[in-house]
Amino acid sequence: MFRPILSLSMVGCTTLVLLAMVTGRALPRGEQFLYSTSRSWSSGPWSITLVDVPRRIELSLVNRPLDARPGFPVVWSPDGTRISFATQVDEDTVETWLLDITESAAPRRLGDGHSRLEFGATWSPDGAHLAYVGETDGRRQVFLSSPTGDRRQQLTASAPGIKSAVWSPGGDWLALETDSSDEDIALLRLNSLDALQIHQQPGRDIHPVWSPDGAWIAFLSNRSTLERDPVYFDLFIMRPDGSGVRQLTDDHPALSNWLPSWSADGRWLSVAAWSWQGSDRITLVDTQSGRITSIMEPGITYSSPAWSPDDARLAFERRSGQFWSIWLYDLQTHVRAPLIEDGADSRRPLWIPDGQRLLFRSNRFGNWDIFLHSLTDASTRRLTTGHRREYAPAWRPCATTC
Repeated sequence: MFRPILSLSMVGCTTLVLLAMVTGRALPRGEQFLYSTSRSWSSGPWSITLVDVPRRIELSLVNRPLDARPGFPVVWSPDGTRISFATQVDEDTVETWLLDITESAAPRRLGDGHSRLEFGATWSPDGAHLAYVGETDGRRQVFLSSPTGDRRQQLTASAPGIKSAVWSPGGDWLALETDSSDEDIALLRLNSLDALQIHQQPGRDIHPVWSPDGAWIAFLSNRSTLERDPVYFDLFIMRPDGSGVRQLTDDHPALSNWLPSWSADGRWLSVAAWSWQGSDRITLVDTQSGRITSIMEPGITYSSPAWSPDDARLAFERRSGQFWSIWLYDLQTHVRAPLIEDGADSRRPLWIPDGQRLLFRSNRFGNWDIFLHSLTDASTRRLTTGHRREYAPAWRPCATTC
């Protein structure tokens, strides 16, 4: 029953793409981003829209009449020509689709629908492959697909199954999380399909994140708090072969760390810390010296750290009282200051590659819209004006020239 409706929706999105191509390449490569739109966070119709910032043109790429849970991220290919997106058909079925936005072809189902669940699709650094998690015979494994979705290969046959896969910067390894009660981290070499189980310690090891040069893997673990309280996680790093393990934070019982992120130069790690005893904070760790800097104030909640492209600043959310605002932290001066604070909720800062502008979401006009803020002249520009919830902006990559 669902598939005919989906097909009609996909035909509509193809027509829109073709129209843009016919009208003299209305949207050539340039300053563009995608965003998702829905009327509800929980279910209902949703769409994916491409925005050309300089010309203020919006192009609808995908229109879905129904989804059990809108909000899955839309992921660009490294060269900015394709996108992958996931849709939840029902509580038991997640489909992932591919769309080439430079052609008039309809979206194609990733893996040709061999799996009941397809999620976590991620592009290899060279854009030649997608890795994703698919479920067959009740077990989740990692699959490899071509960029067009017409070739599919199962990479793992793990007994507990796999729940996520993360590419190394060189594209020759995948860091995997096992899908078990005691999660472990494993490495899979792509050219030989050799699996290396690098951690089988007591406790849970989760969320592997490669350093930009591929020399380290950051991860979260509750091994240091397992006997005291197993729901608290600290930040660790290790070499890709499992050696050189270092614990970087020890925040029990006040905080549990989450969402590690490397600076572009690979020196710093930021991590959001959730608190059960007070306010959430952001922790910065210098991986060379081990020095820890905490962004925190009593009664204030901090979230969503985002590194500037030059690693000089960190944008983040700050909640004081009723509203969320966006602040900046300067790593040289150690000064934090408000950037966007206007009596409304401003959330999810996303740096543009020039390092002088940010996208963010705000409800200042009563609806969640996407805005562009310039650090150069402190100006703010509203980029979307719909009557639905607009979220998850993703800037279009520019591999060579735009």
